[in-house]
This record gives sequence, C-alpha cells and structure tokens, in this order.
Amino acid sequence: NWTVPSQPANWVEQALLAGSWTQVNAQVEVQLIPESDEVYVLCRSAGRRAKERAMRWRRLRGLIGDLRGLRRALRAGQLKDPALIERRLGRLQERHPQVWKWVRVSVEGQDLRWTWDREKACRAMRAEGTYLLRAHWSERDPATLWKTYVQLSEAEAAFRVLKSEVKIRPIWHWLADRVEAHVLVAFLGYCLWVCLKKKVAALAPGLTPWQVVDQLGRIVLVEVWFDLVEGGRLCLPR
Repeated sequence: NWTVPSQPANWVEQALLAGSWTQVNAQVEVQLIPESDEVYVLCRSAGRRAKERAMRWRRLRGLIGDLRGLRRALRAGQLKDPALIERRLGRLQERHPQVWKWVRVSVEGQDLRWTWDREKACRAMRAEGTYLLRAHWSERDPATLWKTYVQLSEAEAAFRVLKSEVKIRPIWHWLADRVEAHVLVAFLGYCLWVCLKKKVAALAPGLTPWQVVDQLGRIVLVEVWFDLVEGGRLCLPR
C-alpha cells in the first residue's frame, strides 16, 4: 500500500537538510526515513525540481506585476474607497493562492507596500522537487522501494491506457477460452501502444501515442502503389 502526500511533512524538513541521499539514477535521489511500523522514503527529483521552480517564478512574477499595477492605481488616485481596495486585494489573493501566503501587504494612505515572509518561502523552496512515499513493507533499501513504486506507477498507467486510449472495455464471457482471448487481445493492444510510444519518443518527442493515432485517424484517402511484374506501377486510391 503506497501513498504520496502532495507536500513533504514538516518533520521531513530535517531530512531534507541533513539526510543521507542515495542516487538511484541521473535524476532521482532517495533516502529512507525509519519509523516503527511503516516505511517512509523521501525522494528528490532534479527534473521535478526544475519544473516546480519555473512554476514558482512564473507565479511570483504574476503576483508582483499585479501588486505593482494596484500600487500605480493607488498613487494615481484611481482607487480611494477602502472597501474597493480590499476587494482588489481579495481578487489578487484568489488569483495567486500558491504564492500569496509568502507576502504581507499593507495599505498606507494612497500607497501599497508589501514584504516577503522569507522563512516560508525558503521552506517551500527546499521542498521543491521532493515527494514522500509511505509503504507498509519490511524492505529497508530506499532504492528498491523507489523502483518498486515506479513499477507500480507504470502498471497503473498501463491500466489507464487500456481503458482510455486502447479502449478495452469489460465484456461478459461465459467460456474460459474467450476470457483468455480477451486478455490476449488487451495485452497485444498494450504492446502495440508501447511500441508506438517508443518509436514516437525517438522520432518526435513532442508527440504522444494518442496524438499520433488521432492524426492517423483523420486520414480519409490514401494511395496504394503496386509494382507490376511487366513493369510500371499501379496506383489504387483507397
């Protein structure tokens, strides 16, 4: 049984700062956090950290831009009603909930000032790219635990592909050989899907297998060419 909290718990922060990490691949580091009856594995992904860092900077730039715009409106005298100013600040809080908790905003006359809660911001930055796994398992090797979790994620993804992209649906079978045939067709469909995924990754990394199938499904006319024995070629539109 695996669970993945959205953010590392507070008690994991010390492990982030002083824990012993094990490199499991070029992108991921893991470490074991011992507990009495459960196993906790703290994971740190370089790719995930870069993605979350870019998202953070984008959100911060958006918030700072909106705060500066509101400050210009106040200094120009366009906003004077305190209730209207509070509503504008409330809309900014709704628009930027992820980074609003790091800022303290105050209105002084016709001026807007803000300061940053650096402690909260630094704590969130330290947690970027990290996630915590919890399992009821006796294994104590963090690398083995992480690889098992990855395999579980791949198995779950395979079931999603079968139900959505490959569109395998439950069918009532009354004979054992038909059940086996249904399983075989589902397995072959997934094998073809994985094969297409590998080819697309090598030739067009920006495309997904679903996008390729969708584009191919829009083709309504193709030309089939045949080389004739007596020479020449024959074209059959289909």
